[in-house]
Amino acid sequence: MDLRNKNKIFLVGSINLSILGSKLPSNKQVLQVLFFNIRVVKLSVCESANLVIREVLIFWEKARLPTKEKHHCTKKLHKLYDVWRFLQKNNKKSVDSYREKEKAFVKNLDNLFDVAHADVMKLVKIEEDRLFLLGQRQQGRVGYLGSVDFNLCQAEEKRQKRQKRRHDEAERRERNIAEQKIQPGEISFSSISDDSNEVDSDQAEAIPSLKKSRVVKPQC
Repeated sequence: MDLRNKNKIFLVGSINLSILGSKLPSNKQVLQVLFFNIRVVKLSVCESANLVIREVLIFWEKARLPTKEKHHCTKKLHKLYDVWRFLQKNNKKSVDSYREKEKAFVKNLDNLFDVAHADVMKLVKIEEDRLFLLGQRQQGRVGYLGSVDFNLCQAEEKRQKRQKRRHDEAERRERNIAEQKIQPGEISFSSISDDSNEVDSDQAEAIPSLKKSRVVKPQC
């Protein structure tokens, strides 16, 4: 058996390194990458699911659509995998109910792996974005991520980078100003040193004057 046939997944088909395309990820795409991480990269189901969800959320972010919390998205992928696992274990059974479940599973593969926020339609203010999501939720995911969405995402990234540069430059200027200022301790130490020098010089002058004024008694 060659490697290509070995990596064919029951009901899913071939495996993929990453999610590609200009639509929001489908159920099939997330499973293809999940199994790639499991079969080729040798990750656990949990580790693979976390990586897949990270990739999924990038697409939703580019579409400017709010999503569920990451752990809820991961839980959804685990449930999808569990359904596949159940069908895979029972694929030898010649029972009509199992065949119907397999058909329903395959029919749903090209549909949206929906991780939208529960209030997504209220949170999204742009009508075009709402219509895009509605289209993606239809059979076969109608519509595509337009270049406008990618341009907006790139513009947002550039804006954030500019803000970070300005922030870093402001911090550097503050550090330079602080370094140029005289530290408070320097003045006090120098003044103390000068005072001590003055005291020492006065004492030095006083000592010889005392010696000169001392009376020497004549010896008997």
